[in-house]
Amino acid sequence: MGKITYSALFLLCWMSGSFLFALPVQITQFLGSSDGSMVYLFWSTATEEQNYGFSVERRDFGTNNWTQRSIVLGSGTVFDPHDYSYIDTNVAPGHYEYRLVQIDTDGDLSVYAELVNVTVSYPQRTVIENFMTLLTGNIALLTWDSASELFVDGFEIQKKDSASLVWDSIGFVQGAGTTSSMHQYSYLDTVIKYGRFYYRLLQHRTDDSIIVYDSIISVLVSAPMKVVAERNIPQTFVLNQNFPNPFNPSTTIGYDLPVSGWVSLRVYNILGQQIAELVNAEQKSGHHESLWNAKSPSGMYFYRIVVVGVSDPIHRYIQQKKMILLK
Repeated sequence: MGKITYSALFLLCWMSGSFLFALPVQITQFLGSSDGSMVYLFWSTATEEQNYGFSVERRDFGTNNWTQRSIVLGSGTVFDPHDYSYIDTNVAPGHYEYRLVQIDTDGDLSVYAELVNVTVSYPQRTVIENFMTLLTGNIALLTWDSASELFVDGFEIQKKDSASLVWDSIGFVQGAGTTSSMHQYSYLDTVIKYGRFYYRLLQHRTDDSIIVYDSIISVLVSAPMKVVAERNIPQTFVLNQNFPNPFNPSTTIGYDLPVSGWVSLRVYNILGQQIAELVNAEQKSGHHESLWNAKSPSGMYFYRIVVVGVSDPIHRYIQQKKMILLK
């Protein structure tokens, strides 16, 4: 592989594509590839004479405006092969050409004729989808997906109550940088008082800029129903959220019956397969509880109650809730 100096004669030869000589530092290969916003360059020398280093230069494809990206130090004078590499970071999407300019120990510059063509392609923006929350007891589970990410350092979670105008930062989740792959994120917030609360996401980028997402979600944390007396008859059917939740390995499921009826309480996995049957019996009106001692793997489960009134079997009460088992 040949190179030429910046003298007028050599520059003319370079522009015309004519090279009639060989110079001391011989390049045996010059390769490049891209991954996201990074370009990887590799080259090897057979021998080197008075080699201070290599200037790595880049231009947009089809233009003549070369810009220096970095200088990679050489090996001086050696007579055995050497390998070199350089990583160009934060490269915008586009089609580029790279070249090497050799610098000798006297400061003279020589341009190698060989070019490496590299196409950089990655998402133009960070796309956030499915920002939602699941409230279990006093635990708010926030989840969201990124279809793609561009220079993302991470996501800041902010929260405020219905009476406040100020958002408070409550957590940070590390991002994936720049990627075209989908990533799933989650954050657990423990709510210590009752009321309605709002959440939003802020994207922190690697260039220290911040993007505030428009999507806002809310949860309503209500005070649990208290049983004043043992025979205080509930006015409506109620299936309470299990407690504790998340849980390991056991949790209690409570429910209220305003009338006597036949009760079926079962647990299902996310595929709809029945995991356990906790209740299958006639029960009197009032508050009831059932304990599930889980032997299943970690994950999300559903518990479903079906109540058929004894005095009015035509009408049924059916309700279902989610719970999380964390082992």
